[in-house]
Amino acid sequence: MAIHVENWGWMVEWTPAFIGVGMLVGLNTAFSFLGGSVLAWGIIGPALVHNKMAFGKQLAPDDPNWSEYMSFGSLGLASSNKITPSPRFWMLWPGVLLMIVVSFTELFMQYKVSKHFFEFCGRDSDSVLASRGQRKQYGSRSQTTSPCIF
Repeated sequence: MAIHVENWGWMVEWTPAFIGVGMLVGLNTAFSFLGGSVLAWGIIGPALVHNKMAFGKQLAPDDPNWSEYMSFGSLGLASSNKITPSPRFWMLWPGVLLMIVVSFTELFMQYKVSKHFFEFCGRDSDSVLASRGQRKQYGSRSQTTSPCIF
């Protein structure tokens, strides 16, 4: 049983980086990391290997004592390709897709802030262009530099 835990990388290492990340992220984010790890490496990954859809790389193929010692996290071309993908290969692109979807969802949810930002930049760009002589300034706006120069 311990060899299977080692194969999947289920261990906690008390390193400064581990503790530092724990102090930087909030509790909700930490539980999200934990839940995603359990789902990916405790449920989906073993199910992919069990159903022969993903494969691991033997780390000691010549030693009979370590015949079950495998790595399931490799993305190297020699051990993970389209014929013999690793579980990490299967979980990489859905994870990237989820990060992109969450980023755009957050951006669209903040549409009011984005609208104010572009209005601010559009308003001040007239005075900046006028001060450079590229556009005539109409009205009584002052010629100040803008942080939104495109």
